Amino acid sequence: MDFFAVSAKAVAAVVASSFDPSLDIPVTRDALNFSEKKWADRLIAMLRGAESGELVVCERVEAIKEDGHEEEEEWDFEEPIDQPATNTRHTWTTEMMNEAYAFYRTGQKLRNPGKEGCRSLTSMNKKFRWLKTDQDLRTLVHYGKSGNKPTNRNEQLRLLAEALDEEVTALIDSGAEFHDYNLKEMAIALNEKKKCWPKFTASERWIRQWKSHYRVTGRHITKIVSVKKKKDEGKIKEQVDELRAQVQQIVEEHPDIYIWNCDQTGMVKEAHGKRTLARKGVKQVVCVAQSVGATTSSITLLPIIGMDGYVKPKIFVQLGEPGGKLPKKGCYRDSTLDIAVATSHIMSKLSAIHFYKEVLFSGFVPPKLLLILDSWPAFKDHDAIRLCAPPNSQLFIVNIPPGGTAMCQPADIMCDRILANLKTGQCSTPQRMKVYCEQMEDAARINNCKV
Repeated sequence: MDFFAVSAKAVAAVVASSFDPSLDIPVTRDALNFSEKKWADRLIAMLRGAESGELVVCERVEAIKEDGHEEEEEWDFEEPIDQPATNTRHTWTTEMMNEAYAFYRTGQKLRNPGKEGCRSLTSMNKKFRWLKTDQDLRTLVHYGKSGNKPTNRNEQLRLLAEALDEEVTALIDSGAEFHDYNLKEMAIALNEKKKCWPKFTASERWIRQWKSHYRVTGRHITKIVSVKKKKDEGKIKEQVDELRAQVQQIVEEHPDIYIWNCDQTGMVKEAHGKRTLARKGVKQVVCVAQSVGATTSSITLLPIIGMDGYVKPKIFVQLGEPGGKLPKKGCYRDSTLDIAVATSHIMSKLSAIHFYKEVLFSGFVPPKLLLILDSWPAFKDHDAIRLCAPPNSQLFIVNIPPGGTAMCQPADIMCDRILANLKTGQCSTPQRMKVYCEQMEDAARINNCKV
């Protein structure tokens, strides 16, 4: 719209006559041009809306801060600053700042009687365009006096984030429990200590971005350990390293040796997973089991695996039954299972002797064998193990230190966990099939009734 083609007086006259036709106004709407008619129609519509209450007026106030380039008479560039930092777009190199500061000191001493020469911001900006604000000049003077090179805001916040990451890593390693509000307190304390940025508040957005960048998130606590065990982790690691060195030495001295590992694993008679699909908002998620007691009553499995992939064809199983006996009927038998029964599923020394004779040293036994066992008391009795071994077998036995099975127990990772997952799947699949079969039976009954 051409502003100069509009007569404000004519538009105002037409607007006034539209609200009061009795006014003696010589200008009519037909006398207006196209632009003036559009302005008149808009003003009339706005005024009628305001009169009827349908018009809503929204006001917006914007504050714009501009960097000043004019020198203030009372400004003292020699005044020290608390935070040597700059917001300029370009990085200030040491060469740039040295050259600019040397030029700054070549100015007249009239502005700074009795001290070194100095120059105004206008004078400095003519030669060094990157000095744009009073803060830039103050930063340059501070650098010349202290030798501390300023950094930009992003660099300072990056250093703060790295320092916070170090503290959080130490907290995680110590096993301490902490949350977002603790992160905020830690970040603010670090900023006050390191003087990274004066206006830093550790906002929720900054904390959220920091957690995303350093892969920190809220997690469910899966294990609670004592302070003593946490402190002993370093000692356990040293013992595990010594064990590995011992095993390596045995293997180097006997290259043709076989390495076997056996580990006890506890399993419940009926295992179910901890999670399932359910409707949102449901407070209770129910899982049906054949026997609730079977979900807590355990059995003990003791498989044997070799370093070369060998798996002992027979597995030792310790069952806990009332009276220490199995029922005479209805029990599954198989040649790959050696079942021992007692009042408890926990193995005793007698069970260990039975395991050595009937499983460990039955069938194939290599002439040179290295046994890697855990620190169960019966496994520490090497003499009892050697008495059960064949006389022509050269036997070496090492024990994993207490607490180190998760670090160096092959059977724990390669066998026990697979068996536990397999057991869970075997328990849940028949349950789903049972529900499906019941649904099919109900459908068949309904169809028979209809016929």
